[in-house]
Amino acid sequence: MYLGVMLRRLRIQNLAVVEELSWELGKGFNALTGETGAGKSILVDAFLLLLGERADRGLVRTGAEGCVVEGELGGAERFRGSLEEKGIEADGEGTLIIKRQVGITGSGRQFLNGSAVTLGVLKELGNRLVDLHGPHDHQTLLSPAAQRGALDSFAGLEKLVGEVRQGWRQRKEAEEALEVFRAKVAGADGATQELIDHQVKELEEAKLVVGEDEQLERDHAAAGHGRRILELAGEVSGLLESGDENVLEKLGKVQRGLVEWERLDEAAVGLREKNEMVVETLRELVREGERRAEEVGLDGERLAALEARLNCVLSVRKKYGGSVESALAKLADLKKRQGELAQAEGTVAELVAGVKKATEVYRVLVGKLGKERGKAAPLFAKE
Repeated sequence: MYLGVMLRRLRIQNLAVVEELSWELGKGFNALTGETGAGKSILVDAFLLLLGERADRGLVRTGAEGCVVEGELGGAERFRGSLEEKGIEADGEGTLIIKRQVGITGSGRQFLNGSAVTLGVLKELGNRLVDLHGPHDHQTLLSPAAQRGALDSFAGLEKLVGEVRQGWRQRKEAEEALEVFRAKVAGADGATQELIDHQVKELEEAKLVVGEDEQLERDHAAAGHGRRILELAGEVSGLLESGDENVLEKLGKVQRGLVEWERLDEAAVGLREKNEMVVETLRELVREGERRAEEVGLDGERLAALEARLNCVLSVRKKYGGSVESALAKLADLKKRQGELAQAEGTVAELVAGVKKATEVYRVLVGKLGKERGKAAPLFAKE
């Protein structure tokens, strides 16, 4: 014989005046009696907390940080579908463990079979699990869930309701499978195909070169002093090569003297060679100085082009890891993921088709249940 949902065990900690209490109930009918003030209402309050009633911090025992109420109910097999719909693991034997924690501030947490749930979920389930008989016996009849349950029972629609629940679960499973696969392909950052294509295009168009960003920053910094650098380059060139009594002209005279010295003293050949090296070094210095001055002494158009390139490189560098090397590594990774996504298109198409099929089956079942309920409702209303 099915006895319905039965409370098997109730544990209370720091509720009202009760510090610790564990109550094991027997099978079948249980009666609790006692004198006024013995604590019967505390047990009822504890049970109400398990059923989702709002908590008052006044329920917490004086001196405690919070109270805990935990109950074990049996015979809840028929609620398995409702639990799974809400993502709560259902026990195969119909056991339901409800736990409620209430803090001294009135806030708290609630759990069903170890899964955290909202107070609304607990309240909805509590209304379906238990009827508390008293001055407000009729209130359960106002619950839409209770009304649907009564109508389905009257019309013998329990099997069809089970098929609808199964259809809903299959649709949810299909949607989750698609979501999980897409997340796996997209990677930890959740990038879509469109985003990856955009990022690859952006990085390829930037045409990054290792070390270019540092050179551009140096050039831009120098370009801000372009006029003065050109003046200094002219001064250096004049002193070394083009001015009156410049250094290279004087070293030429030194060279002629060293050549004559070498003819008179063969051991002086090293002196001439060292002077030649000095002369060549100074000429190279003049050439490099003039070239560098031309690079930084930019006109308006060339300066704008330098700034545009620098802004592009710095923007891409900042967006993709903070360095040109990391941006290039990101490009390689994105191109690899592009290939993986291309291969995954077939699987995604299959999963999308599965979602559509499951959704259509579910819609047909829901429509059928709605029609049957519509037929039965007028007859049920006459009962």
